[in-house]
Amino acid sequence: MSEIEEEVTNEKSSKKINLQDYIGEDSSEFYQKNKLIINIVSGVIGLGLVVWGAFIAWDYFFIQPKQEESIAKLWQAESALLDYEDDGTNNMDNAILAAINGDSTMTYSGLLKVIEEYEGYNGGRLAQYYLGIAYLNIEQKDSSTYDKAINALSKVDFEDEILGTMALGAIGDAYMQKGNASKAFDYYQKAYSRKDNQLTTPMYMMKAAKAKELVQDYKKAEKIYNDIVLNYPFYNETYLAEKYLESIKLGAPLYKEE
Repeated sequence: MSEIEEEVTNEKSSKKINLQDYIGEDSSEFYQKNKLIINIVSGVIGLGLVVWGAFIAWDYFFIQPKQEESIAKLWQAESALLDYEDDGTNNMDNAILAAINGDSTMTYSGLLKVIEEYEGYNGGRLAQYYLGIAYLNIEQKDSSTYDKAINALSKVDFEDEILGTMALGAIGDAYMQKGNASKAFDYYQKAYSRKDNQLTTPMYMMKAAKAKELVQDYKKAEKIYNDIVLNYPFYNETYLAEKYLESIKLGAPLYKEE
């Protein structure tokens, strides 16, 4: 390379970039005055993009497979009940216990195992509810079985509107079976008060009214039956609410605590 070429090359390499030539004078001045803030914001945005990308990858490669796995294990536990329907036996309790605990051959994972291994996942949350319902459906049960149902249902994810509502109602059922109509009413009331709809609201109102009849609070029972008749005319048991309401008015309530 000649001396002239070398001089030109060095001159080009040492020449500073004039920011004004690229972004204009006004923008250049703004950048110079706010350079620190701009760099910080740019860094935060860049970091946010990295975190967002990591979250998407984590969800796709770990969370979603775990969700699917938890549901598959739940179905495995439920298959104990399906197998019972196929084998023609009358021992439903054994099938329910297999669904709860799994079996010796490890054909069924069991609801307890699903809850333990998949806490926070969809399968684990559903298994918690199913566990309580399973205890409620055991035929040979005593007060401790209902306590197990109440304990299981009390751990249901109550942020889930539908599942939480059904769990509250099922806790009410357990207390009703234990002979505690007052406590049952408390949970039925919580269930029907969560969010008004045409299915669960009148269903648990009916149960709440029955509970009030059992403790001889006929005035409250009458009000609940009347609300059902007025506000839920298309509910499939509204005709029963009318019947029970009329019975109370006639001084002959259908439900009495023995």
